[in-house]
Amino acid sequence: MEQFGQYGMIIYLVIIFAVMYFIMIRPQRKQEKQQQAMINAVKVGDEIITIGGVHGKITKIKDNDITIVTSMQKTSLEISRWAIKDVTKYVEDIKAEKKTLDSKTLEEAEKAKEED
Repeated sequence: MEQFGQYGMIIYLVIIFAVMYFIMIRPQRKQEKQQQAMINAVKVGDEIITIGGVHGKITKIKDNDITIVTSMQKTSLEISRWAIKDVTKYVEDIKAEKKTLDSKTLEEAEKAKEED
């Protein structure tokens, strides 16, 4: 009976480790992979936030160094790729917004012509 108690304890520890793996470690690894994929996919024109909280638009990418413009005064900063926390707007999204705004302006202009 004592040996069964020892095996039971080992089985109990294995079960606890398995639960911890699926609850904590696996989701964290998945999130790290998504973060790395996002960092590797940045392009010139994307708007980002750095780990220091600096907002900027990517103007140049060279290996692991990225140059961003941060304000109305066109302040330029050079950061490392790993310093990107989040991409707030992708180039494709910005282009789509411009097209939407352009089409809305055209529609408004056409309505104004119809009213005149």
